[in-house]
Amino acid sequence: MLFAAGHVKNDIPSLLKNYSSKTGIEINYGREKGINNLMNYLPNKFTLLTALICAFSAFGQSDYYWVGGTGNWSNYSSHWATSSGGNIFHTTTPSSNDNAIFDINSFNAENQTINLNVDNVSVGDITWNGVTHNPKFNMGSRAIIIYGSVKFDPFMTIQSPGTLKFTSSSSATLISAGLPLGTIEVEKTGGTFDQLDNYNFGGSIQIKNGTTYNTNDYNLQSNGFYLYPSESGVVSTTFNSGSSDINIT
Repeated sequence: MLFAAGHVKNDIPSLLKNYSSKTGIEINYGREKGINNLMNYLPNKFTLLTALICAFSAFGQSDYYWVGGTGNWSNYSSHWATSSGGNIFHTTTPSSNDNAIFDINSFNAENQTINLNVDNVSVGDITWNGVTHNPKFNMGSRAIIIYGSVKFDPFMTIQSPGTLKFTSSSSATLISAGLPLGTIEVEKTGGTFDQLDNYNFGGSIQIKNGTTYNTNDYNLQSNGFYLYPSESGVVSTTFNSGSSDINIT
């Protein structure tokens, strides 16, 4: 890492300076080639290596706040803001490492609708929290690929529910907020998925490829229930039902 820093001297100082201004953490680095004997390793300060790791992690993930009421998911230039209620916009839609957030500043009139107009979009976390004016999320029976967790809000409506595809090996959760959903696919090889309230799926639930699924004693209703083993046969697919009532229609 120190060798690399010596060859990107024009980039690393700016990256560290930006990270320091965002976090308030003091970072000392060499002025020449990113390396010199005056580098300060005082207690409670990051070394260059640690700072670089944190900086790349921080800059790799962004919060995307929905603003402006009714619109299409793909319209980033007028709906995906960099802050709650803000007017500075991202230059892309959320990706697999980003958080899509819908909050009190997302809607300003009754029954405004977000249209999921692209199939199989990827996102990190999806959080609906504290929304007002009874907004609608029209999935158009399409799918979202989710690399994190999902939290819906009881004061919203999901229209034409599609498929929630939970992927990656990291742990994840879903709060349905009592809303009727479509289909859920959980494929978290070696990872864990936690159900955090009662679920009602008009479609099916599919647990795949070495996922550990915990109902946490919440009830589950769906139109189909499928367990698939790990493709390699190395990791078991596990369904822990606890004391849940499970109704397959």
